[in-house]
Amino acid sequence: MSLFFTIMSEKAVVAGISVEMEPLRILRYATLPLPVCGIQGIQKALAEQPEAIAILAGTIPPAGRSLPLSRCRALRGSVHSAEGRLQSVPKGDRMLRFSNSLLLIAAFLIPTAAIGQQMTVREWTFQEAPRETAHGAVSITADGLQTPRYPEFAESNRSLNLDGTSYLTIPDRAGPGRSFFDFDNGDSVTFETWVRLNKLGENACIISKGRTGRSGEKAFNQNWAFRLRKTGSGAGVNFLFRSRGSEDAPAEWHRWTSKGRIGTGARWHHVALSYTFGKPETLTAVIDGKKVSGSWDMGGPTDRAPIVDNDDVIIGSTMTGLPNNTLNGSIDNLRVHRRIVPLSELLSRYRYLPRPTTPPQIPPGKVVVELYDGFGSPNALPEETDAPQLTWHQNHLAFARMPQNYDSWGIRSGWSGTILVRAWADLELPAGRHSLLVRSRGLSRVWIDGKEVLATSAQRKYGGAHQEVPEIPEVPLPGMRPAAMSDGEALCEFDSDGKVHRVRWDMLVGGPAFRREFGENCVAVSHDGNMFHLAGSGPSFPLTDQGWQAFRVDADNTVRASDTQRRRRAATSQNEVWNQRHRWARSNLMKRAQTATIDELIAGSQPRQAEHNVHPGEKVEFYNRKIAPIL
Repeated sequence: MSLFFTIMSEKAVVAGISVEMEPLRILRYATLPLPVCGIQGIQKALAEQPEAIAILAGTIPPAGRSLPLSRCRALRGSVHSAEGRLQSVPKGDRMLRFSNSLLLIAAFLIPTAAIGQQMTVREWTFQEAPRETAHGAVSITADGLQTPRYPEFAESNRSLNLDGTSYLTIPDRAGPGRSFFDFDNGDSVTFETWVRLNKLGENACIISKGRTGRSGEKAFNQNWAFRLRKTGSGAGVNFLFRSRGSEDAPAEWHRWTSKGRIGTGARWHHVALSYTFGKPETLTAVIDGKKVSGSWDMGGPTDRAPIVDNDDVIIGSTMTGLPNNTLNGSIDNLRVHRRIVPLSELLSRYRYLPRPTTPPQIPPGKVVVELYDGFGSPNALPEETDAPQLTWHQNHLAFARMPQNYDSWGIRSGWSGTILVRAWADLELPAGRHSLLVRSRGLSRVWIDGKEVLATSAQRKYGGAHQEVPEIPEVPLPGMRPAAMSDGEALCEFDSDGKVHRVRWDMLVGGPAFRREFGENCVAVSHDGNMFHLAGSGPSFPLTDQGWQAFRVDADNTVRASDTQRRRRAATSQNEVWNQRHRWARSNLMKRAQTATIDELIAGSQPRQAEHNVHPGEKVEFYNRKIAPIL
């Protein structure tokens, strides 16, 4: 049973439904003009105002009893405005600011089944400790989703934080009939949330129903799951459910994944997905205020009904916290609607003001390069970045070799996604008109004194090695080296006043289906119709075949020296381990080293090792035959 209440005045009736039968109640309300046409009229009004929610702190009177006006004035609470922001209702003020003509509040008990059809949204804002059952390290903290970068959220806003193994569970209502979270053919659903990822496994489940492994429920009972799924170097919006088996066809998984992606890091993203079961053409997904396309990559589209039962709902995971399906990051403003929320409404949710990009300290005559890894798409420059993973100095605005990445032991490790390389320089150009040129294999932008002057498009993906080889491109000047195959090129004119100008160059390197390597990326300058030279200081490199080859040698030596320095610095973390091994060797082996060669020392240690083997003969024979000859 759910509590149904009305607030009546001379002009209107406000009707609402409590979601939880406790002193702190979440109430839905709607304003109806008089006369009211019974329960059906109230239900219709509620359906027409599905987003109206009030949080009422106080005690609703028992069924059939009235609440005096004096007590109504003492109620405290807050009201959600149309934008979803909380607004306080001061103590002593009338709930919903009704006039003095407010007469009474009457409460009735009606069957939940009659109300369930009208309850169109469940929302979690995570401003307090969760009332759902927590598993693992669940916390509610301020995590960056706050004004001014995210204007829709207060400075004190808090979010749900999960560590990749933790999650919340919500028991589904057992017994006959359907609960709010049961979706069958013909039912519509819209999921939406703000989410931030620390790291990503194969999947990061936001909210799901089924597959909890709970006793008495089937193992593959996925009514629905709203997730993020790893695609390339990012995470796409993902929807998963399992259709019911029948005499004609067995149960089957159906999975849809978007082509649009989000990345990991401090940045928050708004993601949403809507769907009407039985109508696969209705699926719509949104990422950061933009509609994204996708495909059914498992099971294909279907009009078959999903599995529906009384298994639990899980926030942040599925399959009881399996790491490859559990979210590692933060969630806020999670909503589940029992309707298709209009696309325009979902697009309007995303409001974000990125932090301004702050230049580093630039030593005179140097180019400062910052490398940021882990972005999802090679088709758009990120709006905001965290701290760079790597920073180095060089002499020219040109690149020929990607630096290596090393782990904490100094062992070579790969970069993880699309890479943003950002170069800064203060260039002093002689007064007059100059021709500027940029070449880049991927998407890039060049700014001078904060104004964009040059751009190249995203890297083109070829279908294989059998397409026609493009013609060698024309060059602006005779003897100039043409752009390399697959490199984009752009030129512009720039009038210099002879002063120092701040240059910023952002470029994307690699990504899904692309190698993480530069082409012949460079910014070059020509003055008075002379040959282009690489912009920068130090040795002058003309943009000719000979000049570029000379630059490659210089750049390769610079990057190799930097790689060696970083690798050795990282390897110092293991110095004590090796020192301990060396001390043991000196203590146990050096006593015989004066009269033994290294081969004799190894051979002499073999019998002692064999004493500890259960079957020494076979292992000794293998050692003598396979290992000893190559030492």
